[in-house]
Amino acid sequence: MSSRIAELSGIMAVVVLTIVPGASGAFSQGQLGGTVKGLGGARPKPGITAEPRIVPIEEFHRLSVADRRDLLLAWSARDPERGGLPLFRLLTAGLQDPDPEVRSAGVTLFRRLDGLLNVAVVGDRPSPIDREAFRSVQSLALTLINHPDPAFRAEISRALVAFAYWNSTTAETPFLQRLRVETHPVVRAALITALGEIARKGSQKARQAVIEALSDVAPAVELSAVNAAGRAKAREAMSLLVAKLDAPRPVLRGAAATAISRLGPEAASVIPRLRRASQSEGNPQVRQEIERAIQRLEHVK
Repeated sequence: MSSRIAELSGIMAVVVLTIVPGASGAFSQGQLGGTVKGLGGARPKPGITAEPRIVPIEEFHRLSVADRRDLLLAWSARDPERGGLPLFRLLTAGLQDPDPEVRSAGVTLFRRLDGLLNVAVVGDRPSPIDREAFRSVQSLALTLINHPDPAFRAEISRALVAFAYWNSTTAETPFLQRLRVETHPVVRAALITALGEIARKGSQKARQAVIEALSDVAPAVELSAVNAAGRAKAREAMSLLVAKLDAPRPVLRGAAATAISRLGPEAASVIPRLRRASQSEGNPQVRQEIERAIQRLEHVK
């Protein structure tokens, strides 16, 4: 049981989007339609007084943008498992809403419900929500990685990371197909994060996509690929990861050290190289990450 809980904790940890200040490929505020919610998910604003209630879909569409957004956020904050099938219908409408703030609030609610389902799966106990009914919402969300708004594509891709892991066979083809045509670096980074989880379940195609992304020129994609390669234990990427110990960006050097430490006993041969990197590292935080990587590898030798 403890290993499955750790597994879930690890999956949820990777949904946090790393944005490097000044890195090319990051969305500007204008590109996100005047809001930074496009990548991180809408959050309740101070003073929101909306109560979680079920309204007919027709009435939901007649509400103002603020009221639609706040209704979805209210449900995400207060026992959404009580909403049942009617809430799933509202969520479906919210995820397809024409307004980006409402869609983002829908993603927040989706994440909450998906999290409740995952905790139940890991704990091997009855789900507080109807799994079969929610599957249709998950299927819709999977199609939305092709949405015309790049900010929303990135956001929904991040929200589907856990789904990609638990449903790797279903998720593999849609994510690979989207990656082939995706042009926005931040969206590609989100797709690689999800494909890394699919690679963890044994997909060779997803694994290859992650390894190829290690050479991407976009900083966000490269960083996502480094993290994904480590989590997928892509040992064939070891030489590429070692080379990134000399990367100009501190965040990439630290991520590379951590990824190497996750590759297993075979990576112990890299310990001398990590020690040299630690001795020459000028960034204290990166040096700590390298030292932790050395300790992990020494433990698994």
